Amino acid sequence: MAYIKWIFLITVWGCFAAFLHYTLPQYDVVRIVSTYEERQELDTWKRVFWSTPDNQSQAAVTRDVQFIQAFNAGGDAMVYRNEDTGWHWPPYFKFDTANLYTEANDAISTKDDPEWVSVLHYGRRSIFLSSFPNAISITPVTGP
Repeated sequence: MAYIKWIFLITVWGCFAAFLHYTLPQYDVVRIVSTYEERQELDTWKRVFWSTPDNQSQAAVTRDVQFIQAFNAGGDAMVYRNEDTGWHWPPYFKFDTANLYTEANDAISTKDDPEWVSVLHYGRRSIFLSSFPNAISITPVTGP
C-alpha cells in the first residue's frame, strides 16, 4: 500500500512540475537562420499546445502560423512558433506577433557572421505531438 501512495505522489508532483516547465518562461541564446509562415491544421488532440483563437469550434481549425528557425551555440536546431497569446493562458499578454516576426527577419545571420539573440519563450518542442515553443520576445546579445 505504501508503494501505491508513493507512486501517486510522484505522479502528481511530476505532472505539476511538467505544467510549470511548460508555462514558465525560458531563455535560449540562438542564431536565427530563417522565418516562414505555414498553414497548420489543428485537430482536437494537437490544439492544446497552440494559442486559442477567438472562434474556436470542436472541429479541426486551419490557420496560418509564423515560425522562426534558429541554431543554438552547440549546433542544435530550434524552431519556435510566433503566435499571440492575447488574454488566454499562459498570461504573457503577447499582442505583437507582426513586430516580433519583423525583428526575427532583421536578426537573420549566417554561420560565418553570426548575430546572436536571446529568445524568451514558453513551451516545449515535441516532434511526435507537433508542438513548438512560442517565442515571446527577441533581444540581441553579444554571444552565446
